[in-house]
Amino acid sequence: MLPDCTGVDPANCVYDGFDPAVNGFSFANWAAVGTVDATSLVALFGEEAVCAETTAEGCVLFPAAEQWASQVNEAMVGGHCEGMAVMAQRLFTNSASLTDLDPAATMTFDLSKDDPDVTGAIDFWWTTQMFVPVQEAYMAFHELEPSEVAKELAAGIAEGKNYTLAIYSDKGSGHSITPFAVVFDGKTYAISVYDNNYPGTVQQIVVNPETERWSYAAGATTPGAPTDGWEGGKATIDLTPMAARSVPTSAPFADSATKGTVAVRGLSNLLVTSADPDTLVGVTLTIAGETYDTTDPNTVLPEGVSVRPLLGAGLSGNGMTVTVDRDLVPEFGADGVARSRTTAEAQDNADFTMSIDSDGAPRVTVRTKTGPRPDSKSTFKADKQGQVEVAPPPGREARVNLANGASSFDAPVPDGGTFNVGPNNRRGEAPVGFANSEGQQQPGFRIPRENPDGGVVDSRGRFDPQSGEFVVNQRPGRPEQVNGAQVDQFRAMAGPAPDGGQQGGPQGDQQGGQQGGPQGDQQGGQQGGAGTGPQPGTSGGPQGGEQGGPDQSGGGGGGSTPKPDSAGGGGPTPKPDSAGGSGPTPKPDSGGGGGPTPKPDSGGGGTGGGAPAPAGPAPAGPAPGGAAPGPGQPAPA
Repeated sequence: MLPDCTGVDPANCVYDGFDPAVNGFSFANWAAVGTVDATSLVALFGEEAVCAETTAEGCVLFPAAEQWASQVNEAMVGGHCEGMAVMAQRLFTNSASLTDLDPAATMTFDLSKDDPDVTGAIDFWWTTQMFVPVQEAYMAFHELEPSEVAKELAAGIAEGKNYTLAIYSDKGSGHSITPFAVVFDGKTYAISVYDNNYPGTVQQIVVNPETERWSYAAGATTPGAPTDGWEGGKATIDLTPMAARSVPTSAPFADSATKGTVAVRGLSNLLVTSADPDTLVGVTLTIAGETYDTTDPNTVLPEGVSVRPLLGAGLSGNGMTVTVDRDLVPEFGADGVARSRTTAEAQDNADFTMSIDSDGAPRVTVRTKTGPRPDSKSTFKADKQGQVEVAPPPGREARVNLANGASSFDAPVPDGGTFNVGPNNRRGEAPVGFANSEGQQQPGFRIPRENPDGGVVDSRGRFDPQSGEFVVNQRPGRPEQVNGAQVDQFRAMAGPAPDGGQQGGPQGDQQGGQQGGPQGDQQGGQQGGAGTGPQPGTSGGPQGGEQGGPDQSGGGGGGSTPKPDSAGGGGPTPKPDSAGGSGPTPKPDSGGGGGPTPKPDSGGGGTGGGAPAPAGPAPAGPAPGGAAPGPGQPAPA
C-alpha cells in the first residue's frame, strides 16, 4: 500500500506522492527490439554528432552512430525497464507532457503500449543509461552502504528531487525501478517503489542498517513470474538523479578529428549485447595474465575497469557496458561470455555483438558466437600503441565492422582469420592488416575518415582465398528521415531537469551545483529536515545542524543566500542550474541548507538504412589489393 506520512516525523517518513496505479504504466515491462533511429539520435546527441551530412532526403548517419544504434536496439530485447522508470518520473514531475503522447490520456496509467509515441519515448529514455553523466552519477553511489543510499534517497525526496533506482541480482542481472518513499521504523528502511514488472502495485525494498543488506521480495526477472527475490549489499543498489539525464549530450560513440591521435589514450568503451532471450551476456577480460569474468558478481575487477549490466529488467541477455581506463590498463583482451538466465551456467554458441570505441581509433564491432578457444587469442586485444586485434573464436561464424568517420568496412571474418586495426594516422586513415588462419599476412588497406566526393561510403568486403585479398563493393550512405516535430518533443521531455541544475551523485565536493553526499569529510553538520535514521555528517536528519565550513554542507533550518557553487536550501525558486534544499548559509563549494534564492551554478536542496559520413570525406574504404600495412604496421604519418 501507499505510505502515509501524516503526522509522522519527516525525519522518518518521506513520500513524494507518486502512485503506481496513477503515475505508473498500465502495461508491464516487455522484451522487444528497440526503435532508436535517426530521429532519436539527433534528439539525444545533436545533428552534428550523428549526421555526416543532411540533405533534403534526410540525415546520412555516421557509420559509428548507425552501429551504436543497432546494438542499443538489440540490447532492448532484454527489456525496457530503464526507459519505463525514467519516463514515469518525467511524466510525474511534468517534465514530459502527457497530452503530447496521448491527448485523451488523463494519467500515465491511461497510456497504451500499442502507441508508438509511447514506446518510442520509453526507448529514447532507455538509452540514457549510456550517458557519461549518468554513469558517473550512479557509480558514485557504489561507494555507499545500502543504508547510506536509503538516507540519500530520503533526503532527496524531501527536497523535491527524483531518481531512478537500480538493483543487481547475484546472477548478474540488473533492474531499474522508480522509488518514491522512504520509511524508517527505527530498525529498517522501507523504500517504496514502482516496479514496471508489476503494473499498478506498490513494491518495497527493505534495507537493514545492521547487516548493510537489502532485500526485495518481488524481484522477478520476468513480469509476473514467481521468484525467490533479490538481495545484496554495497555496490548492488544505486540511484541515478533525473538531472543527470539532460539532452543533448556527448555521444558514447563520439567521432571527431581529435580521434586522429593517440597521444592521450583516455578510455576504451566496450559494449556487449545479444538478441538471444535466454542468456545473460558479458565480457571476459584478460589483464596482465589474469582473467576476469564480468558476468560473475563475485569477480573483483582491477583498478581502472568499471562494469554495469544494461538495465532491461533482467528479462534476458541484453548486455553490459565495460569502461577501461587505458592509463591504468594499457593492454587487455576481451571475449564475449554467456550464461544461462535460469541456471547461470556458461553457454556456448550464444550469439553476441561486441564493440570497442577508443580514442584515436575506429569503432570496431564484431558479431559472432561464444565458445571455447583452441588458441590463446582474444576476440579483441587492445595494446598500448592503440591497435586492436580482432580474432573471433575459430569455428564460429563472425562478421566485423570498422567505422572511421565517413567510412565503414563490413565483411565476414574468414575462419581463423585475424584483423589488426591500427590507430588513425595524422591524415585520419586507419590502417588495417589481415592474416589468414595460417598466420600469413595478406594485403591490407586503409580506411579514410573522409571521402574525396564527400558523404558516407560503406564498403562491403568478401575475402577471396585465391587472390588473398578482399573483394570490395562500395555504396553511398543512405539518408534517413528525421522527424523534426518528434525531436522537439523528445527535447521538451528532457528538461529543464526537474531538480533545477545538474545534480550529481552523493559526493558533495565533486562540482558546483551537485547535491552534497554523506561523506563526513565533505559535508559539515547535517542537511536538515530530510533524512531517515540520520547520522552525523550524512544527508538528512530530524534537526538542522550547524553551518558548514569550506567544502562542507550546511546544516538544517532556513538561512541566507548561498554563495556561488554552494548547495542551496529551501526558500524561493532556485535560479537555473541550482537546486533547492534547506539550511544556513553555506560557504563556497559547500553543500547547503535552506535559505533564499541560490545564485546561478549553485546546488541545492538500429537505425534504418543509412551509413554515416562527415562532410567532405574521401574515397572510402579499402581498395582491393591496395598498398596496405600488415598488422602492427600503421600507415605512414
